Amino acid sequence: MDNLNNINKINELRQSLNNIDKLIVSNILERLDLVKLIHKIKINSNLKIIDIEQENKIIREITCNISDYEVKDIIINIYRRIFQEVKTTSYIQNTNVLDDINKYINNNKLIIAGPCSVESKEQIRQISIKVKEFGVKFLRGGIFKARTNPDSFQGLQEKGLEIFYSAAKDNGLYTVSEFLDIEQAKDYYEYFDVILIGSRNMTNFEFLRKIGKLTAKNQKPVILKRGFGSTIDEFISASKYITNEGNPNVILCLRGIRTFESASNFWRFPPDFASIIEIKSKSDLPVIFDPSHSAGKRNLVPSLSQAAMQIGFNGLIIEAHQFPEKALSDAEQTIELDVLHNILKAINYYVV
Repeated sequence: MDNLNNINKINELRQSLNNIDKLIVSNILERLDLVKLIHKIKINSNLKIIDIEQENKIIREITCNISDYEVKDIIINIYRRIFQEVKTTSYIQNTNVLDDINKYINNNKLIIAGPCSVESKEQIRQISIKVKEFGVKFLRGGIFKARTNPDSFQGLQEKGLEIFYSAAKDNGLYTVSEFLDIEQAKDYYEYFDVILIGSRNMTNFEFLRKIGKLTAKNQKPVILKRGFGSTIDEFISASKYITNEGNPNVILCLRGIRTFESASNFWRFPPDFASIIEIKSKSDLPVIFDPSHSAGKRNLVPSLSQAAMQIGFNGLIIEAHQFPEKALSDAEQTIELDVLHNILKAINYYVV
């Protein structure tokens, strides 16, 4: 009898849950319609869909009276997911970045330059002005940094997004930066015109698949760096996790590899120049080179850059800073802005 009573009680509770679920879904659908209307107005007004301050305000207001921290985290996670999924339905295609990046690739003139990490508003503002002055259209800058040492500078994180975005847009530049996981990509997708996937994530196939799916709708360009211990076949196969989801706009990036040669004491990662021959024979994707990470020393970056362009790479991604010796990350391999300008002149760079 007790078991029967318990079963009846469970069924009653389940019915109450069903009623609550229907009400929740109804409210979510109504909320979705309202948010999409807001997004439509923003798009027509040339405003960003993302509003981090508003999202944080909503979270604060709906959780301020919840004292149980575990319950509070549940509500926060639910709403973060709602924010993510709704935003991804509203992102539109930026045809300008696609047109421009393809023009530069087709002319072997794609240059992406900027600091390893965005460190402050003034730092990235000054660099953006110089990058624009040199005729470069694509500004790199790390916001979320994957560092070997957990105690080293990890980037400005969320507070660096608006600083980076504003500095770039004030100077008519496209933003290029890295997401470390799919949650970051969904949360902050709109801040980066070109998504960079670092060498550590080259073998994170589920992440690559999700990035491919996320970018398929608006065809956002993705730069995929080769893992420093990966073969060319593994590298090309990794790129297919993105392209197979519907986004063909993948750019492969070589950045040197680990070897057993004595040269490894000279370079940070010995340049894998010859790999471009194999890649071009097996893939139609464009290939750029990262002389900064390969060199590991700023004095080697100019010669590596020139050699890469002479071999036939479609472009370069270079770390540059107004005070490289004071850079909070990768200081040894970061070049001065004047050196960047000299490299551009040496490779006969011009605005396409």
